[in-house]
Amino acid sequence: MIQSKIPEPLSTILSTYCDVNAIEMVDYLHDDIKNNKISPDKAKLFRQQLLDAIENKTITPDQYKALTGENEYTTQEALQDWFCELWSIVFPDQKL
Repeated sequence: MIQSKIPEPLSTILSTYCDVNAIEMVDYLHDDIKNNKISPDKAKLFRQQLLDAIENKTITPDQYKALTGENEYTTQEALQDWFCELWSIVFPDQKL
């Protein structure tokens, strides 16, 4: 499988809010989107890209580790589970 580059703004948002050294930042992501600290256009694109990553497995565990330093998700299934959990944190009113 050829790994494609993680698109923006997904890459920056994941590296900022899901970094292994600042994992508590994930708790702020929902509010930062809701309060427009992340622009509505970027938030909409992030939502689409995260959904694509969930549905089409477009990010591998190695890519995620390189981006965030997180080595907990060693399988695609574990990473997909985390992305689904992230979705429920960031978009609690939107079902997958």
